[in-house]
Amino acid sequence: MKYKIFYVLLGLLPLLSSCDESDDVGEIFLGKTWKLTEIMDEKGKRVDYWAGDDNAREASYQLKAKAGNFTITFEGVETKNSIKGNFTGRAISKNIAGTWEADGDSHQFSTNQHAENDSDVLGTKFIRGLSNAYKYSGDSKNLLIYFREEKAVRYCLFHITNE
Repeated sequence: MKYKIFYVLLGLLPLLSSCDESDDVGEIFLGKTWKLTEIMDEKGKRVDYWAGDDNAREASYQLKAKAGNFTITFEGVETKNSIKGNFTGRAISKNIAGTWEADGDSHQFSTNQHAENDSDVLGTKFIRGLSNAYKYSGDSKNLLIYFREEKAVRYCLFHITNE
């Protein structure tokens, strides 16, 4: 009889616990600087903004590799499972700043900034991608910010940097 009660209680344990599908938005966004790794399409392929011009692509990637370029830092205040605040960043020749917000339950993400063209095509796409952002995914080590570009869905893939 003791064993039957034990197994019944053990069987009820999963019903008493709940699965939390929300993110810890503060852990993901705050206290670190993110650096662009790549801009990808929704199938996970690198987007070719250079129309096959290998020299232009190589020049963009050399600029992206420089310290301080293609970075973004978020500051904000967390309430329940959402967060909003200010962000700063840099493409190549343009500093960017604005407000942002993210929801850990729905994964919605948005920024409010004045989009500008950068001196490089990748820099311009980085700035515009943040301006057109609508959702995020990731964790405390990797961040994807999704945006719409014309009819296509793209995402900026970020990693943490110590720059």
